[in-house]
Amino acid sequence: MNVNSSGISGYFELFSSVDASLGTQDFTIPDDAITNSGYKVKLTDLNDATVLSESGEFTITDTIAPSLQSTIPELSATDVSVTSSLTMSFKYDIIK
Repeated sequence: MNVNSSGISGYFELFSSVDASLGTQDFTIPDDAITNSGYKVKLTDLNDATVLSESGEFTITDTIAPSLQSTIPELSATDVSVTSSLTMSFKYDIIK
């Protein structure tokens, strides 16, 4: 069976095969999944297209705070004018 997660832009495969007799399957949300709602898990059988099951919708919430990667001027800079621009780069995108 294939396990897919549905989001805004379609599906991505989490497993190419699982043992359905186990009755459960844990999975990790991919790092590139977008924080949003409307996701679903879809189960399909590649050998029988009539076998299909889909979960209810759920939301992926980003819990990793952006961390400061660099600044211009550098944090330790001296003699910087109070009217200078400050540029900050973060490791992760900041979403409004």
